[in-house]
Amino acid sequence: MRAIAAEAGVDAALITHFFGSKANLLAESIDWPFDPGRELPRILGAGRDRVGERLVTLFVRTWDREGSRNPVITLLRAAVNEPGAADLLANFMRTLLFGPLLAELGSDQPDIRANLVAAQLGGLGLARYVLGFEPLASAQPRDVVRWIAPSVQRYLTEEL
Repeated sequence: MRAIAAEAGVDAALITHFFGSKANLLAESIDWPFDPGRELPRILGAGRDRVGERLVTLFVRTWDREGSRNPVITLLRAAVNEPGAADLLANFMRTLLFGPLLAELGSDQPDIRANLVAAQLGGLGLARYVLGFEPLASAQPRDVVRWIAPSVQRYLTEEL
């Protein structure tokens, strides 16, 4: 954040004052393909038993629609070689998506659960959209959701 402040010609405290954290700064600076604040009620609205399916559907639908222009996929690619990109993406996912989702669900061990969900969805993004692993890359979205959602559901709500 100090480097960004220096580039902007302002004191780093000013950025912290307005954005609070790197994750918030990232969220404001990137045109995310979905708003977690708007999507979380939709994910939770189908009931606790379907949050995994709803979350995976959101990611697959978003990634399929946006393709390689998707900021999350772009950050995922960058995170492989750039620790700063990895930190920013991880902080965003933990702070604005998985943290609030797990809090609403009242799940125990939210940190490990968030990590497991991130690993599952990050792995899906890497395999399907970055590396193009077949037959996963060309599979129908409904099939991808059907394959991945049970694991995500277990990580979110079931006993670990």
